[in-house]
Amino acid sequence: MTTDGKATYGSVPMADAVQIVSVTAPSTMNEGFVFNAMHNGTVFPVIVPAGGVKEGDVIQVPFSPQGVGAGGSSGKWKDDIFACTRFGIFHPSFLVACCCQFALLGQVMTRLKVDWKANPVAGDEWKKTFRNVVVISCVYIALDVMLTPTTPEIDADDFQAIIDNMPDPNPIAQFLSAVYFLYMLYVITKVRKLIRQRDGIPEKNCVGCEDVACALCCGCCTVSQMARQTADYDTEEAAFFTTDGLGSKANESQPLAPVVMV
Repeated sequence: MTTDGKATYGSVPMADAVQIVSVTAPSTMNEGFVFNAMHNGTVFPVIVPAGGVKEGDVIQVPFSPQGVGAGGSSGKWKDDIFACTRFGIFHPSFLVACCCQFALLGQVMTRLKVDWKANPVAGDEWKKTFRNVVVISCVYIALDVMLTPTTPEIDADDFQAIIDNMPDPNPIAQFLSAVYFLYMLYVITKVRKLIRQRDGIPEKNCVGCEDVACALCCGCCTVSQMARQTADYDTEEAAFFTTDGLGSKANESQPLAPVVMV
C-alpha cells in the first residue's frame, strides 16, 4: 500500500518471527558441532556457536521445528534393523557386516568422529579410529588362532573318539575371547546410542536396554543398520576399503557433523 507515492509499512514484507529458546549444553563441544535438542516434544538440530561451549552452559538458539535432526533424520531409523539387503546382497553395508563386522563398525565410528572407545574427540584423532579397530580385531584373531589347541586327526565317523580326544580349551584364549566379545558389545551399544541421540530416535522396544539388546542378539544386523543410518546410500557411493566406507566424492562434498554424548 502506498500514500502519495511513498511506501507504507503495510507494503514492506515482514520476516516470520524466529523463536529463541534456551538449551543446556550436554557436554563440552567445539564450535560448529551439531547435536539434537528437544523443545515442547519436538527434536531440532542445534549448532554450537563460535567459541564453543562447556558442559552445563546455557545457550540461546533459534528453534526450527521444521528442520530435521543432526543426522538428516527426523527422529526415526531410516529402515528396519533386518533390512540388511535393502541395497542388494553385494552392497558393502551387507557384505562387510557379514564377513568383517569390525571393519564396518570402524567405518561407522569414523563417520561419527569418535575414537576406538566410541568417545567423541576433538581434532583429527577420529581419523585413526578405523585403523585402531581393525588392528585390535586382527591382533585378537591372530592370538586366538595361535592359542587354540589343535584337534588330532581322527576318523570323522567315530563320534565318540572325537569327544574323547577333544583337547582342553586354552584358558588364555578363552579370556581373550571374553575380553574381545565385551569390547565389541560395549562399542556397538555405545555407537548405537550415539546415533539415536544424534538423530533424536527414541527407544521403542526393551526401553532402557534396547541398544545392548540389539548389539547382543544381532550384532551384524545392528552394525549394518547403523551404516545405513549414517550414510545416504541413495546418493553416496559405498566403498569396501576406505576408512569411512564411502567413496572419495562423498568424503569431500558431504562431511558428517561430529556427534556428541547427551
